[in-house]
Amino acid sequence: MADILVTVTKNTYLRALVAILLMAGLLRFWDFSQRIIIYSDSARDVVVAQAAIAEKKIPLTGSFSSSGPFVFGPIYYWYLMAMYFFVPGSLFSPWYGVAFLSVLTVIFVAESMRHLTQEQGGLIAGLLAALSPAQILRSNSLTQHSLIGVFAAVAIWSMMLYIKRRTWVWIFILGSALGIAINLHYQALSLVVMGGVIFLFGRKNVRLIFRDALLYFLGLLWPFIPLFYWDAHYGWANLRNLMDFIFIAQYRIFISRRWLSFVREFLPQTFTNIVGGQVMITVMMMGLGIVVVGYLLHKRALKKEVLWLGFILVLQIWVIRYARVTLYEGYLVFVHPLMILLYGWILFQAFQLKYWQHLAGIFFVVTIFGAIREDVRILSVANNFAFPQQIIDQIIVKYPGMKFLPFDRGYASSEFSYGLSFFLQNKGLINQSGIPLGICLFACPPDIGTEIGRVKLENNYYVVTDLSATNPATLRPPIWYNVSPTNTLQEVGFWWEKKPLTSSFSIPNFLIGTLLGRD
Repeated sequence: MADILVTVTKNTYLRALVAILLMAGLLRFWDFSQRIIIYSDSARDVVVAQAAIAEKKIPLTGSFSSSGPFVFGPIYYWYLMAMYFFVPGSLFSPWYGVAFLSVLTVIFVAESMRHLTQEQGGLIAGLLAALSPAQILRSNSLTQHSLIGVFAAVAIWSMMLYIKRRTWVWIFILGSALGIAINLHYQALSLVVMGGVIFLFGRKNVRLIFRDALLYFLGLLWPFIPLFYWDAHYGWANLRNLMDFIFIAQYRIFISRRWLSFVREFLPQTFTNIVGGQVMITVMMMGLGIVVVGYLLHKRALKKEVLWLGFILVLQIWVIRYARVTLYEGYLVFVHPLMILLYGWILFQAFQLKYWQHLAGIFFVVTIFGAIREDVRILSVANNFAFPQQIIDQIIVKYPGMKFLPFDRGYASSEFSYGLSFFLQNKGLINQSGIPLGICLFACPPDIGTEIGRVKLENNYYVVTDLSATNPATLRPPIWYNVSPTNTLQEVGFWWEKKPLTSSFSIPNFLIGTLLGRD
């Protein structure tokens, strides 16, 4: 091995990994309370979780997908409820949980790399994961996407252990990790290809292959038992709507995404956002990866595990290219661990090539410093969407000892109204018979109440108005929406009790139409 990579014992590896984890924790928890992001969805979801705890209800579904009339599984809501149950003293327990899971991601990436290479490789990948700008950006954002990274990392880790030890427990953990990730968000669906490891690296005994395949699918399916239980009572409408989107509806959506711009611009920028460094260095790293793979193939020293991981990544890239959705960074969390792992593997292998090790060292240093620079920028931005406390203070001063019921006009102010509901609830200031508060975007009609105060969030103004003089019969959809925790729990977590989900998609008709070549 080249001198540029010093020998690392297991004890040294463990001590270095602990240091990397401490650094990862410092970066993710730095000035955390000022960087917490409370989006519309995150405020809504924690309101649902807290109300579910208070009313002793367990949601069987997750939120609706933005792609169509189908819902995710309930595990995300269960996570939120669990965080408030196990860490009851903090208002922001779920946010802290996201950051903690991001630190755990570093462990699984490092350990996966160690099993793939050696201790040195594990430390390289661990350092890249610890400094990952995309992971640090996600670590204070409470969304379903943010939780997927750790389960994708667990899936890779368990796959590496299955290849190494050939024991059934690891294939079950692999399936379970992927099942949970998919339950959280369907962006992880394409990762099910990891199950092919059974046939490529598993036992040659047909009975054992069948057993491992069965355990893999059981792992995939058990997280969906609550959702399937609910869906079965409504004619499998959710599953049919999902299939309708996959096979038909998505092709009605036009997305202009040329391969040339995708490869030349999107991929390098995505890798750079995830790993750090500079776009030009990322492009050169891709070229270096081709050199490394070519050299190892020539020497017949390229491990099948690397080819398999490379195939999985190429498949994910192909899926991303053809996905008919807007590709913002939250939809790419499922590939974070895989991209970091393979980026680190290229560096590890290049460090061992006689004529490339110093160039690899330069790339590594530039990547690390580039990641640190981006991390500093991310940590310096006060992203707190938990709107100014002043508006609550104004409400309390104006109505001492009173309680309130928040309403959103036309659901145009959800970025603010759910947050207001969240904070009022946690101050014990919400009651279904309380003073109705109207929240409007930019301005409320002058004849509906008395303005209490205004709040600016980014480029939007939100107005809070006293609706006491408004006819209660008019405080209903589609003009006013009750966003109190109790009502939000009903509308988001148990909406199906009033309006069950339906589907016009027929699997037999689709199959017959496909076989006959009909549209």
